[in-house]
Order: sequence, then C-alpha cells, then structure tokens
Amino acid sequence: MIRSVAAFAVILFIPWPAQEGGSDRIVTAGGEEFRGVLAEVTPDGLLVLKRGKSRESIPIENIQRVYFEDNPRVSPESGEKLSPRFGGVMTGKVASIDGERVTLKAAHGAYSIRRDEVRSITLDTVTGEVPDAKEGQDQIVLAPSKEKPGAMRAVSGRVESLDADKVRMDGTDYPRSEVRVIRFKAGGATAAQVGLFARVQLKNGDGLVGTLRNIEAGRIVLFTHYSGVVTVEKSAVHSVAFVSLARMQMGHIMVCDQAGIREIDRDGKEIWRYGEGAVNCTSARKLANGNVLIANLNSQSVLEIRPTGLAGGQVVWQMDGLPGPADAQRLENGNVLIAECYGNRIAEYDPKDRSLKWSAPLPSNPLAVERLEDGNTLVSQNMGLVVEVDAKGGIAVKIPMTGLNEYRGTRTASGTTLIADQRGAQVVEVDRKGAIVWKMEIPQPRMAVRMDDGNTLILNRKGEIIEVDPAGTIVHTCGNFSRATAFSVY
Repeated sequence: MIRSVAAFAVILFIPWPAQEGGSDRIVTAGGEEFRGVLAEVTPDGLLVLKRGKSRESIPIENIQRVYFEDNPRVSPESGEKLSPRFGGVMTGKVASIDGERVTLKAAHGAYSIRRDEVRSITLDTVTGEVPDAKEGQDQIVLAPSKEKPGAMRAVSGRVESLDADKVRMDGTDYPRSEVRVIRFKAGGATAAQVGLFARVQLKNGDGLVGTLRNIEAGRIVLFTHYSGVVTVEKSAVHSVAFVSLARMQMGHIMVCDQAGIREIDRDGKEIWRYGEGAVNCTSARKLANGNVLIANLNSQSVLEIRPTGLAGGQVVWQMDGLPGPADAQRLENGNVLIAECYGNRIAEYDPKDRSLKWSAPLPSNPLAVERLEDGNTLVSQNMGLVVEVDAKGGIAVKIPMTGLNEYRGTRTASGTTLIADQRGAQVVEVDRKGAIVWKMEIPQPRMAVRMDDGNTLILNRKGEIIEVDPAGTIVHTCGNFSRATAFSVY
C-alpha cells in the first residue's frame, strides 16, 4: 500500500468567515468550510492556510475538496484529446510519439507521458463505425477514402512514431491529416495505486492525479506516476479532491437493465455482466475496492458483489426486506445510504450489523440519493421536487422543477444539478435556485451524468446511452439495453 504522506497530525480547528483577499476555499469531509490563502503542504501531510498574519494547519485526510475561487466552472476546450489509462482526458496538441513516450502540449503545461499509460489519442472527429483492433496490436483509424466516403478505415500493428506530418506504423507512413484516432494495445500500464491522492480537475475539462507536493506562488505541484513532477497554475484549476485511488474517472459505465448489470467501456464494449440478484435492479455503483454496490427495488435488497470473470460475482454481504430500495451509495464512513422508495424516506445503515444509523422522511417516493460534499443529501423524488436534505433530516434546499416523470437528478462538480425530464423531453442543468444554466432537448431521457471532461451521458427510455458535448452535439451513442433504469460512471 502506497501512501502520499507518512503520517497525519491530529489538530483541532474551527471554521472562520471569508477573509478579505483570501479566495481559497476548503471543504472538509464533514461539510465544514474554511477560507484563506493556501501557503504550503508540509512533509507530514498538512495543508497550511494563511489567514491574515496567522497560519493554520489542516490534515489532508480531513479534506474533501479545495477550490481556488468561489464559483469555478468547467468549460471543456476543443483540441486533440489524449485519453490516459488512469482516466479522464487531456486536451492540447500531441507533439510527438517517440520511443516509449507521448508528448502533449496543453494550455496548462507540457507533458511527457509513458506510452503504456495512454489508451488512445483522438486527432479529429470519427464518424461511422470503426473496425475492432486486432488483439495485442495498436490501431490507427483513418479518414474515409474517396472510393468509400462513408466508411472509416483502420490498420493494426505497432505505432512507431508521430510528428507534425505523419504517423509511422510498422515502417509505413500515414499522413497525419488523415489520421483520426490512435489506439494503443492494452497491457503494461501500472494498476491504480491505493493511498491518499490529489485528483485535480482543471477548468478546461482536463484532469490530473498524483501526490500533492506543494502549493507555492500561485501554483500547485504534483508528482504523477505517469509524467513525473507536474506544476499547474492555480488559475487553471477548478478544484482539488483527495481520493483513495490514483486515477481519474475511467469513463466505464455500469447499466442496470432487465437482465441485471452490464459494465461497458466508453466505446460501448462489454467487459463484465452480472445477473442473479441484480435482475431488474435499479442502481449499481462501482466501489473503491473494485466491488459493486447494487440496489434492487423489485427484490427489496441491497448487496455488495465481488466481480468474478467476465460474467458473475460473489456476494460479500446482503440486506433483504427493505421497503423498495431504489438507489444506494457507499459513504466515506463505510455506511450505506439508501433511497427507500416505498418507505418514503432515505436511510443510512451500517452494513456490518445492518443497524439503522440515520433516516429522514420525505413527502414523495425517493428514487435516487447522493451524499454531497457539504453533508447535505441530494434526493430525487418520483413526481416531486429534487431536494437537499440536511443532517437533521429537514429539507434545506428545494430545486423548483415540477411536472417531471421517471427522472433522476445528479450533482455536477460545479455544484449544479442535472435533471432528466422524461415528460418534457429534455435534460436540464440548474443551479440551487432553479435557474437553467444548460439544456438539451432529447426524447424520453431517464438519467443524465456529467463526466470529468465536460461531456454529458444521457440514458433514454429506448435503452441507449447518448454522449453529448457542452454545445449539445451528439458525439457517441452506444447500447440497446432492454428496460434500462439507471447507470453510473466511474
């Protein structure tokens, strides 16, 4: 087990009001908020926050997320896309592939990334179906030929190099202007390390993950396993979260349909499935330990599965007889938060002894539940409002969107809420006052999730998962999942 710091000090601290000139904002795992100017990271794992002439130290393990301005936004930029195996995306200009390194020049810096840590490089838009790559080989996807203008071409082998003019594979040069995508063969990349890592979300939609080395002179310094030491200006950063795995969002999708759970990659290829206790399930989420947490409203059960092989799994624990569990989320304290649809409440249980630790009643049937960084809980109700429930069980925030049918609301990294309005044939993104900040008209949406790179995945009633960019352009469609009810992304 690798830790980013050797030990943590135990320090008592009290939240303070905003400091003049101190725009850095820390949100703790308990929902407390601190403001000041981040000054440094100490060797023993403390974030030092300046507040006027005083300096306060906060253990990194107590921190959920750090923001460097009050209302940061993620606005993905256009450009060539490098998709790392550690998840997320990096945008810029791919300068070269030389030996075992890929060089990317991004707006926030230049990166030399190990080739075996790169999943693919997208140089231009792909339209139409692409042939599968041969097992154990790289693949270059080329623009359609004049003879077949509607068909993408592909060649397989080993990519040797890339420069401003060409891509070389097995001694043959292909004009860079004709290359759409480069896919690298799987294997060789290191597994995601376990410990305490900084997951850096950038304002342009990119993401970095590594050990937080320091914060100095308006910059953050990371050590990454794939590109060494990385320095980024704070002005380019949306937020820094502290996570247990050294990876960004992988883009893998877990879909709940009438056959159970289908796990697919971002290209739509199935990599795992599970039936049995997951038939007609209503929620499935990947856990940090690699297991899957399942809520099944129809069988009135919540269970954790350890995947085995390409199809199957072992039950780690199971709770039965719950009043319509429509959704479940594992919390950082190890408890499980459940939307009990038929019980008109949300409830938190300790899975070790099945004891009830907390609950809150609701006026309508809850369909989805999500614990937020500030300690509130986002709840989607059937034919009711999306609300935030506070720690005392009271409704703290109502998002005034009415007349919805079979929808789920999900929170974005920017603090807005995505709501799939099936009756209104739209997906809307609203702030906490209900003002619409983004909208996509689409027939019968059932659920929507905003990804790290700024694109949005939408599940419709036909069982398709549609990926759209911030401009509302459909960039990818996959799946034909029968009676799909929900999905999650990790």
